[in-house]
Amino acid sequence: MIKIPVTIKKKPLGNFRVNREIYSQLKKGLLDYENTSSTISILIRNKIENSYDISRAIKETYYKIKGHYPSVDNFKIKIHLQVASSFDILNIDNVFPQEVFFDKCTGKQLNVKTDSFTYFSQELENPINLHLFQCNIENINIESKLNILNINDLKDCNKFIFLSKNSTPIKMKFCVISGNFNEIEINQIFSESISLKINKDNNDLKKESVLKIEKSNLENLILESEVNLSIELNKNDIKKIDFSSLHQAKEINFKENNINTLKIIIPKLGIDKVSLEENIDLKHITIRGLKSDRKDYNLNTLSINNCSFSSDFIGSFSDLKVKRISLNHLINRGEINFTNIEIEELFEIKNSIIGKSIFLNSNTGKKLELLDSNIEDIKLFSTDLSEDISFNKNEDLKKIKDGYRQLKIIFDKSSNNEKAIFFRHKELKTYYLTLSFFKRRQVLEKITLLFNRYSNKHTLNWGYPIFWIFIVGTITFFSFLFSLNAFEFYEGKVFIVDSRIYSSYFDWFIPSYLYPTKAKFNLLLDCFNYSDFSALPFASKAITIINDTLLMPYLIYQFIAAFRRHGSK
Repeated sequence: MIKIPVTIKKKPLGNFRVNREIYSQLKKGLLDYENTSSTISILIRNKIENSYDISRAIKETYYKIKGHYPSVDNFKIKIHLQVASSFDILNIDNVFPQEVFFDKCTGKQLNVKTDSFTYFSQELENPINLHLFQCNIENINIESKLNILNINDLKDCNKFIFLSKNSTPIKMKFCVISGNFNEIEINQIFSESISLKINKDNNDLKKESVLKIEKSNLENLILESEVNLSIELNKNDIKKIDFSSLHQAKEINFKENNINTLKIIIPKLGIDKVSLEENIDLKHITIRGLKSDRKDYNLNTLSINNCSFSSDFIGSFSDLKVKRISLNHLINRGEINFTNIEIEELFEIKNSIIGKSIFLNSNTGKKLELLDSNIEDIKLFSTDLSEDISFNKNEDLKKIKDGYRQLKIIFDKSSNNEKAIFFRHKELKTYYLTLSFFKRRQVLEKITLLFNRYSNKHTLNWGYPIFWIFIVGTITFFSFLFSLNAFEFYEGKVFIVDSRIYSSYFDWFIPSYLYPTKAKFNLLLDCFNYSDFSALPFASKAITIINDTLLMPYLIYQFIAAFRRHGSK
């Protein structure tokens, strides 16, 4: 609907030929309206110079000649404007004319603003439909609501800004934008769908472009790009995002958005960084790489910060060669799947509850950095975690111990006994450091861990008990002989009284109650003329009992335990 005249403002100056085009075509249109049609078409072919408000010019001209056609109904008439000329700065409002086409135009600046003129009794019900086809416009600034925005093959656009200047968002049915842009900024737009296609610049194949979308409410956001693109989405409410047709991207940042479904296909030329921060209500995330022969990574950094995923969340990350993955302040109540992920350097998990996460055919990098996190629900299939675990230097030892405990649980569930025992060793080693010799309730526990560590490295090394068997056994053997006065000293030299004693050296390492070493004392007693074991001196008995019932059995057990780690539990 159109408004009744209330005030008359000055006629736009300059652009005389353009004004004549508007006048003649409006006059003809009003004449035709009385006979056949309620639509008036205006075609502008003459160059528009300087700054020109074409909506104001059409309204003023319409008012001037409308009086000659009293039968025209202001509320039924429709005006279609087609601009097929070059211009410097062109201004149109968002309600009049109702349909605006720019066809193969060249211009410096196009401004679309809220209607500020009062010429007709009532406001038009719907904002305009704006179409641009194969135009070359340096800057486009849209600050008002539209019904439909359709931009096809826009060339050499330096900056495209689509935002609301006040707190009221711009509402529209759908928006299709295609062309060559340096920068696109979309702010406070409510639309069913926005489809963006950023074409490559044949004159600058290395061109970088920027896309910013803020405070907008969209059902669907679809992006295709043929350039190296930086993307920022902040404080939006978007149900579905599809970034599956990208050529290359520098950074993709999502911050404080409410997104339901997100899909990103990492292009062959790669993306430097994908970051999700403080996003809520995520139900589905798919980030997948294109399979290629690239030896380097196709994604530099994947970062998920300050996000909470609900129980029905499903995340899928697959076919990625990534330099670094960072999970910080993440709470996952749903399920995350990592498939064919190859991390080049660092896997960082901080202040997070990872929840149910599955790693399949993946490599988690050279280093794992773990801080104040729960990771014990991770499951590994054909995947290994790095043994190079880094904790915060100021981290509480109890938290470090718990980190190793969780890693042990992960490998226990994956039936990887080797790694489970390795991280159990790390857990016990850290637990030992938390204990004190000066606390009564901890001293025995600390001594136990100390012996366990140095006797077989917490079942990791069978060489330790072999070494100690020979060292401890040799010491007790010669101590036993010394207690029996088996040595003679003459002119600074030591002689043994009976060389047959050496034949019992290796028998000494095996407890005397085990066959066939029961006879070892027969030889020893015979060499020293003792009738039986009970006749030995007290010191000799004590050394024998300590060796045969405490030291050797303990070391033999530790030796067996170190081998049993390769067997079933």
